[in-house]
Amino acid sequence: MVQVTATLGFTETASAAENHQAERSEGYMLALPTEEFALPRNAAPRSHSSGSPRDEIQFAVAFKIILAARLWRARFTERMKKLDQTDARWTALYMIADASKGLTQTNLAERLGVRGPTLVRLLDALEHQHLIARESASHDRRAKIISISAKGREVLAQVDGIAATLRDELFTGVSDADLQTTDRVLQHLSHRLEPASSE
Repeated sequence: MVQVTATLGFTETASAAENHQAERSEGYMLALPTEEFALPRNAAPRSHSSGSPRDEIQFAVAFKIILAARLWRARFTERMKKLDQTDARWTALYMIADASKGLTQTNLAERLGVRGPTLVRLLDALEHQHLIARESASHDRRAKIISISAKGREVLAQVDGIAATLRDELFTGVSDADLQTTDRVLQHLSHRLEPASSE
């Protein structure tokens, strides 16, 4: 299963900066919270409806889920700077690594939800870092099969380590019982949010 789970803080080459700008312009990279988005600990806006206490707690929980997800992503992105990887790059690496026989560019574009030109720029950056390889498909010389390189797997191992450390830090003080309850609630929400056609 893919564990898909920001401006870099150092000087980039012109081509790298263009790649990141292209990725952002396509709407692929999610917006990260700014200082204006920060709120006092345990704070949440109140619902503007005149609902019941149940409505208020549902509103507060929904808000905090969204806030926590954005802050988590921002913290993780900050720690990824030292690997010289953007959100788009390591997400693509995970998807490529999950395909034992590699992926065609078309399949990868569908999984990432990006357009052809954006994917080409993204793959060019990954190939420049020697993290992937592109070879002609045996059944169609015009198609390219993308596979992860040994160096690419090393980078993913580092990403996994960073993610595991962050999880340990953030869940410190949360009991196993609370984690299990949270997991059940989030699983319920994920199921309810799936398109009706998938039920």
